[in-house]
Amino acid sequence: MINAVTSPLFSIVIPTRQRHETLEWSLRTCLDQSFDDYQIVVCDNCSSPETAEVVKSLQSDRIRYVRAPEPLAMVDNWNLAVSNVDGEYVILIGDDDGILPHALRDLAHIIRQTRVPAIRWPTASYFWPGMPPDVEHVVSLPVGTRPQTIDGQAMVKSVMAGHADRNMLPMLYNAAIHRSLLEDLQKQTGTVFAACNPDIYSGLAFALLAGEFVSTQRVLSINATSAKSNGYAHFYKDKQSSIASEFDTLSKQSDYSWPETVPYLGLNSACAFEAYTRICSNLYPNGGQPHFTQRQMITTILQDYRLTRTLPQKSVQHEIEKTVSDSATRHWLQKQFDTLKPVDDSQSNTEADREKLLGCSGSRLRLDGSKFKTANVLDACQLCNDLLSYDQPLKEHYPRESRARRFVEDSKRLVQRVLKHA
Repeated sequence: MINAVTSPLFSIVIPTRQRHETLEWSLRTCLDQSFDDYQIVVCDNCSSPETAEVVKSLQSDRIRYVRAPEPLAMVDNWNLAVSNVDGEYVILIGDDDGILPHALRDLAHIIRQTRVPAIRWPTASYFWPGMPPDVEHVVSLPVGTRPQTIDGQAMVKSVMAGHADRNMLPMLYNAAIHRSLLEDLQKQTGTVFAACNPDIYSGLAFALLAGEFVSTQRVLSINATSAKSNGYAHFYKDKQSSIASEFDTLSKQSDYSWPETVPYLGLNSACAFEAYTRICSNLYPNGGQPHFTQRQMITTILQDYRLTRTLPQKSVQHEIEKTVSDSATRHWLQKQFDTLKPVDDSQSNTEADREKLLGCSGSRLRLDGSKFKTANVLDACQLCNDLLSYDQPLKEHYPRESRARRFVEDSKRLVQRVLKHA
């Protein structure tokens, strides 16, 4: 349980660098809320004047604008950003992401009902115009989600073993975190964020510090990807873009350069191990957290690579080999790569790939947002809100329905709404 502190109830934090084109629409989603008790903190990482002009043009007293005096590593800008919040709960979104119109209203309901220090939610996704043609304008919605209370330590173990997705963690990108947890983390480690990947670091740290956290069934935000996204630069450009190069340069200048024991790869699993390495050394310098062997780490990373195949195999193998010193492990590693089937990139990013992507598969429904006149993340948020019928307030946080039944019913309702809006 937690003690109430002064208002506002929420601080929405948006760290940004040189992305004023998307920042405007991200801010508009934050201002388009059916809830009043919140502030917005924009932390400008020494961008060009257009960023400040975008903030000023919105003419909102809710927005607090903070500017770094010089370009900072992403982790340092995040630390600067959260040092300027006043809210009881902190939410952080990227400068191309968005929050659904009733997100804060629904979160306030859950807080009143549970009083937990960490609330995690499933996210939709959106690919901005300017992305490769196979994904441009695609909006993806999770279906079959359910409310649950999650054991933080168990989830951390599951994520690091590759058994659960990192998005199940209460990362600031998809969670509301009570400010006392941020203060506790800073007290124990000297800072809030301490890794090249502060988003995953936050999820691991807050899962462990909270003990347990609530996961709501409602989609409350969109994790979007634009042509200038750091994630896109690393996951799809193999660190060759100017954005990735600047990110790496600034990270090396900070105190949180990539650990030599972890392969330096733009894969979720590698980023998770980078963050976990920092967590273990900062929160548990004397041990106490599960240790993963090098082969276990490599196995998890290769499992991730087999599913994504977004990076050239040669560069993946090279980066992993750089962390391996003994001949037995090198021989074992070569056998793992020998079993990988080559990928034909000649037909990638085509309309055929796009058609394969769209539709309902697994636990997500993927739509062509251009058919719904979706031109930015504000439009995407409204589309998700309409399809999910979130205009009605959240009445019950723990409905007693089986996951299978809920998945089927959610899928049917979504398909009906898609047909209605098309």
